[in-house]
Parts: sequence; structure tokens; C-alpha cells
Amino acid sequence: MIKEVVHSQRKVYSSDLCSHDWGRLEPLLVVQRRSKWPLVEIVNATLYVHKNGCVWQDVPGDLPPWGTVY
Repeated sequence: MIKEVVHSQRKVYSSDLCSHDWGRLEPLLVVQRRSKWPLVEIVNATLYVHKNGCVWQDVPGDLPPWGTVY
């Protein structure tokens, strides 16, 4: 499955959603607050934390800030 990067400056992680999976998930999500970060990037960062078992503060710098993701 080909991973697509939303931000071309960012590394691709094994926990990232592909565009097909994101297309199926996006309609199920309700956004209550606007963010300067694309929702797919916030979801990818959340998946990164859960896959790697790290603390929120260890989200890589090329993903949204941990406070936004949390």
C-alpha cells in the first residue's frame, strides 16, 4: 500500500494512514475545533503514539505539536 504524505517536508511513518484508509475514516470524524493542522496529520500523530507506545511529548517534530494531538 502506498503511503501519501500530506506535507512533503515530513518523514513517512509506518503508522500513517494511506489515502484510501483516510477516505473511509474522515466522514466518521466530527471536528469541534479548528486547527491550523490538517485533521489527517493529527490522526497520523495519534496513531504514531499508539503504535510506538510513547508518551505524547515524544511525538516527532515534523508532526503536529503534542498538545494539539493530545
